[in-house]
Amino acid sequence: MANKKDSFLDGIKAGIPISLGYFSVSFSFGIIAILSGLSIWQAAILSMTNLTSAGHCYNDKQTFLKQLL
Repeated sequence: MANKKDSFLDGIKAGIPISLGYFSVSFSFGIIAILSGLSIWQAAILSMTNLTSAGHCYNDKQTFLKQLL
């Protein structure tokens, strides 16, 4: 069994691809928010209080399929 440090480092390595994706999206949001006239605090609060994932719209597959048909 790997020790805790090795497990932690494996987790960090596994998380690099998704963190790069989130970084690019959040960086773009920050630029657009500032160019739109929002303060840094307004942009941060807006970012923290909005759920904008694709999965939050449908609770189950049947509902999703009914909406498609």
